[in-house]
Amino acid sequence: MLRFVYHANIGNGKLELEFKKPNKLLLIESLDINCLDDIIRIMADERKIMVNELRERIINRFDPTAVQCIALDSFDKRILNMTHLTSLRLENCDLPTIPVEIGRLPIEVLSIRGSKLPTNQDTFWNWISMTSICNTLKSLNLDSTGLKRLPFEIMFLKNLYSLSARYNELTYIPHCLLELEKVYFNLEHNALVYVPQNLFFGKNLGWNLLDNPMVITKCQKKSYIRRYLDVLNKENNEDYSKITVQPLTNLSLYNFMDNFNIPFKRQDIPRTLWVYLNLVGRCIVCNRWILPDYSKIKYTHSKDEIPFSEFSIGYLMQSMSCSIPNNCKIPSEN
Repeated sequence: MLRFVYHANIGNGKLELEFKKPNKLLLIESLDINCLDDIIRIMADERKIMVNELRERIINRFDPTAVQCIALDSFDKRILNMTHLTSLRLENCDLPTIPVEIGRLPIEVLSIRGSKLPTNQDTFWNWISMTSICNTLKSLNLDSTGLKRLPFEIMFLKNLYSLSARYNELTYIPHCLLELEKVYFNLEHNALVYVPQNLFFGKNLGWNLLDNPMVITKCQKKSYIRRYLDVLNKENNEDYSKITVQPLTNLSLYNFMDNFNIPFKRQDIPRTLWVYLNLVGRCIVCNRWILPDYSKIKYTHSKDEIPFSEFSIGYLMQSMSCSIPNNCKIPSEN
């Protein structure tokens, strides 16, 4: 029978198990810290040890100087006192909110894999906008959280190199997230019907798009623009090819996108812009920011064949280009 779990040295790849019968102490060493984390969670899930005892050692008796923390079922505000924290796992937890103060900790690895998120996420992602975590976070795991869209705040994480959002309900990737450089996108098993062209031709480290349909219908093509039109309260049959002057809200958005290096909470901007940020993209010719109704949207297939698919036609890519006459110019090279 297992009596105690000692995890103080887990950062050094060591996990100690104390047994009652027989009275023995077992030392487990591994270079894979994630493996040791999984051992702790499995024992808790299967109730091989008392959950209260495990929580006492992992959360309630936290060390303010610790660099790693694993939550069992919910967020404990005392985590906010762990000012040296670099790895935080809030996996399989009930997360109605993540305190914005989390963004003040020097966290490099954050996982909320398998956690239950709130239906209304208007303020849920505010922690991403804090200056500290914008500079420190390198790995973000959003697997199996029921996400239908990726929060645009991710674009503030300037040093991110790994974004995992597997096993969700994503149907598209905001173009603005492709402004991040040197990021590996793990988007396996979603509902993606297309991806931004820059995912293949940008500066990211790579991607995993297995188990996504990558087939777009006429209805889905129209819905991409319709979400934008609904915000403007315009008729869907309006001829946007004749528009030559854009609303001030659009122009302010483009200016804002050119200066988005300063993080902000989404409550600091009009709610209308929240939708715009999901839909705005860069013209593939002049590289300017544009919105769907002022652009020509094109779908082509990449040369990369889809693994394990009977249709070896590659991934479906979406590109945007300016549609306003005389507005699109190829930038000159100095």
